[in-house]
Amino acid sequence: MNGTDRRAILFDKDGTLIEYNTIWPDATRAMIPLFREQFHVREGIQDEQLLSNLGISHKKVNDSTAIASGTSGAIAEVLNQSLETRNSDVLPFVREYFYQYTIGHQAKIKSIGDVKKLFSDLNQAGYVLGIVTADDYDSTVFTMKHLGIEERVEFIGTGDRYAAKPATEAIQEFSSSMNIPIDQIIFIGDSCVDMQFAQHCRKGIAVLSGVGIEKELSQYTDTIYSTIHEIPYRKFFE
Repeated sequence: MNGTDRRAILFDKDGTLIEYNTIWPDATRAMIPLFREQFHVREGIQDEQLLSNLGISHKKVNDSTAIASGTSGAIAEVLNQSLETRNSDVLPFVREYFYQYTIGHQAKIKSIGDVKKLFSDLNQAGYVLGIVTADDYDSTVFTMKHLGIEERVEFIGTGDRYAAKPATEAIQEFSSSMNIPIDQIIFIGDSCVDMQFAQHCRKGIAVLSGVGIEKELSQYTDTIYSTIHEIPYRKFFE
């Protein structure tokens, strides 16, 4: 294939390829005591308020919040707002914490269905595959290896290397580096931010396997499936 007929599928990671609730809410809750140990949180701010500010309330992760679809920088910014004085060490703390948690709790990284087989099938059908996620690069690579799909993925766009979704930097870089026109790229994700990002390419497809709910997602896309395994991929390139 040349650049005019190559077709690509980009995926979000958390809530799209892997179960969101098996790892990130617990990881965030476990972070709060460590955060308090290392930084001076303003008096009167309780753990539940910190969690709510990040996007976790009543055991639910809210869409379009720092912990649902934000980068490590967005999470650090929220945490900094709870401190007596801003501290530049919060960002490296957040990045290192979530990376180490991912490595130390890899049993909690659960794929949504047989992602490895799906990626193999899509590759064999001729699609170029990539990941665009708010997560950091090292954690994302570790997750790809854990799922056994690292050899299938030709591009990894992460929140510590590109402007956060819905900014177009990652998709522009993917298009340029892979020599694939924007109108031959579809993006699949589980959040409203994902679907806002997807408005810059051929098609945005939402899945209900993560933090997004259908009523809110439908404001940004008319195409919603339960998981990535129900999507008739070829249809969206016809």
